[in-house]
Amino acid sequence: EVTFDELERQVFALARQTVIMPVVEIRLATAIAGLPNASERVPVLVGWMAHENLHVRRVALGAVRRLGAWEHQPLLPALLRCLADESGWVRHDAAWALE
Repeated sequence: EVTFDELERQVFALARQTVIMPVVEIRLATAIAGLPNASERVPVLVGWMAHENLHVRRVALGAVRRLGAWEHQPLLPALLRCLADESGWVRHDAAWALE
């Protein structure tokens, strides 16, 4: 069984790659959201939403969208900040998460 730490290593490995297939971001976001007690990781995911690499931000947004853990106070402000992100894909993912 994969752990959060292993998934986190894979996410940050994306930041060092030049070509990334969207299916990799989706797979990682889905795996993170599917972990036992995944909602406990929302504070970490909120931090990832401010990461310098857009792929890390996209994985975080995909995971929180799948979790729907709205009880975490910092989540909504982080999503709203992502609506103003420089990357159109991050803005798209933030809007989708808020849907």
